[in-house]
Amino acid sequence: LRGSDRGKPDIRAYVSEEHYRMLLKEQGIAHPVYARDRDYDAVIHMRTAALGAEEHYSNKSNKQRSEDPTFARERDQRTLLAWLGHQHLAVIGNRYGSSRGKLEAGWRAARRLLGIPRPLEIEKRFVVDRVDFASLSIPHVVIDVEQHYLLLPGKEGSTCRVRSWGQEGHATYTFTEKRHVAPGEMEELEEQISETAFAQFTKYRDPQKVPLEKRRTCFVYNDQYFMYDEFLSGRPGLTMIEIEVDSQKSRVDLPPFVTIRADVTYDRAYSSSAIAEVS
Repeated sequence: LRGSDRGKPDIRAYVSEEHYRMLLKEQGIAHPVYARDRDYDAVIHMRTAALGAEEHYSNKSNKQRSEDPTFARERDQRTLLAWLGHQHLAVIGNRYGSSRGKLEAGWRAARRLLGIPRPLEIEKRFVVDRVDFASLSIPHVVIDVEQHYLLLPGKEGSTCRVRSWGQEGHATYTFTEKRHVAPGEMEELEEQISETAFAQFTKYRDPQKVPLEKRRTCFVYNDQYFMYDEFLSGRPGLTMIEIEVDSQKSRVDLPPFVTIRADVTYDRAYSSSAIAEVS
């Protein structure tokens, strides 16, 4: 795990897309997917005070800061868009009443993303109607996901999978091991792997589960990072939305442009593993 204040994709907020890709290639990075997904396990985006806490935004404490509030908001949005599509992203806004409350929210997000004290995945999931993002003015990134569930010796009692996560024919790969802890909660261990390792792992694919393919749309609404899935295999046509939260008590502000059909957070039949089961 590497720590960083600024990551490579932040450059994208300050140059054109053409120049950004050119700069990456000069560093031997073939596609923005690798700059975003390969080097960073998790991302926390701290919103500028100019977006929701304007009374606290000032250049007085930093002589190098020259942006007025309008420019700061525009760069904040461009920076967030550069990270949109990362598997583990948290957005910390200005709804916490003070800078201390904002920092504490950032610390809670960091603890969750780093698996402190336990590497838990806590999600809320909903079956929804199909969403046409192309007709909405909502910034979003579409990810092609392919998952293979595995039968591995010594891993009885765990759900193991490998995942391909990519865009425009470029992908990164992860191995994940999950154990059920409580309804809606899984202990999750995840590590990046190479494309070669991904191919090797698929030889251990569980014959009772199909390779799961889905089109995942990542977007932010009210400083919440949502993922909308269209299943292409398993249960083709099923559409769901999910969000990682700090706890099951966390309040979720669902986007108004999504029609919720059912809350399936506690229904294991709607886990990706169950959806992949051969009928």
